[in-house]
Amino acid sequence: MLALMRNKVSRIILLVQAVVLCLPLTYLYIFQVIPAELYFLGNDPFESPVITVMVSIVIMAGLASGWRLIIAFVFYGRDKLSTLPTFWWIIAGALAVLSITSFIHSSITTELNPSSFNSLGWGVFFVIPFFHLLFERYRANTTNNSASSA
Repeated sequence: MLALMRNKVSRIILLVQAVVLCLPLTYLYIFQVIPAELYFLGNDPFESPVITVMVSIVIMAGLASGWRLIIAFVFYGRDKLSTLPTFWWIIAGALAVLSITSFIHSSITTELNPSSFNSLGWGVFFVIPFFHLLFERYRANTTNNSASSA
């Protein structure tokens, strides 16, 4: 009974993280950044349009995988996290690393030119729910391994 209660509390905490951290940034990216990038596509003296489009595709893939993991856990619990295909985790993990790298790069550089790589830094706010999901997946695997060995 206590385990079910902890699972429910963890799902609620993740839902709050998603609504407070991820939802506003997803909205801003889809409805503000992408239209602005399309408007200025080809007129950016710092970056080629191909790089802008490629980074946008990578960010959209990261958003899709992050939201897929969040929805799976919130609606179906931690057991669903361990049954999801690995590519969802790989994409989300790769974007988490890129986001942290971009955030650090933007923080320590003395002169920052506008680039699509810098927009990856906003994904650092998705890292908190991502680590939460990794922890829950670890707990699901640990629980499943201890239950199957008993």
